Formats: sequence, structure tokens, C-alpha cells
Amino acid sequence: MKVFNVTIGKDKNQSFINVYCGNKRYRFWSGKAINVKLKSSEDAKLLKAAFELKLREGWRPMPKKNAIRQKPITVIQALEHGVGIKVSQRCSDRFIKDAQRVVKLWKRYESDNNIKGLTLDNLHVSNIREFLVRPNWSSKTQRTVKSTLSPLLNECKPGLVVRLQRKLNFWGQKLRESSC
Repeated sequence: MKVFNVTIGKDKNQSFINVYCGNKRYRFWSGKAINVKLKSSEDAKLLKAAFELKLREGWRPMPKKNAIRQKPITVIQALEHGVGIKVSQRCSDRFIKDAQRVVKLWKRYESDNNIKGLTLDNLHVSNIREFLVRPNWSSKTQRTVKSTLSPLLNECKPGLVVRLQRKLNFWGQKLRESSC
């Protein structure tokens, strides 16, 4: 009993091999799938025979896997997602208000520095440092913003701010050493 069918097709003066197997059609322009160094444009009949032979030996075509590319998450999306999670977790109103303020401040920071659409993958220590360390913010404000920023980003990228904080601490220590 034959469960496959092999034909030669043509499209715009280019021949190819159709393999019908299990109610699906597979198109091949070369014998690469069956380890044969032959193109359908060179000898379509020979390539068709090679596919039929491989199918009789038990080879079956593999369905193509479509790789779905995910868009990288922006920092703003991550922050807004984090705020949504914190709201659903019924965090305190004060924390939610601080979190919404951090999102607004981050949007302003991106706008002021012409880095709109910054992704989490492209987020650098320098971005966090520039965002947190401002001359018009007290150390308490910086600490509040950092302690709010950390759990929001942690929802999408766990440990990101902790790693960045280590680098910030290292940078701060070097700065203190150089000023002594």
C-alpha cells in the first residue's frame, strides 16, 4: 500500500519535487533533505526517483517549523506589566502610586535622553545610574525610586536590578576611592 506520491512540478520555468505524504505536500528544489547532491534544475526525473527510493526505505519529510520571533520587551512595557502585577497582588496604595510615578519618570528619562523604546536586553548600568543618580533628588528619593523600580523590573527579568546594583556599588566605590 502506497501512502506517498512523488511528482515533478514547475513554477516560472523552475522545476521542483512535490512529495505528498500523510495528506501533506512538501516541496523540494534539491536533494539536500535526503543527502543527495542534486538540484531539480539539473535533473528533475533523477531527483524524483531518488525521493521515491528514500520514501520506500522509510524516510519521511519533516514538517517545517516556523520560528516565531518575539519582539524584545521594552523597559516601559516591563514596568507597566510590573505595575499591573502589583495591582493584582493588592499591594499598598502608596506602593502602587510610587510604581506609577516610576513609570512616568522612566518615560520622561527616555524622552529626555532620546532613547525611546529601550529594550531590557539593551538596558545598561549607565542607564539605571543616570536615571537614579540625579542632583535634584535626595538619597532617600533615589533609594525609594530604586526600591520601587527593582520589583517592577523583576517581574520580567528576575535579578536584573540586583546585578545592576552590584555594578552600581562597584562604580560608587571606585568613585569614592578616586575622590580621596
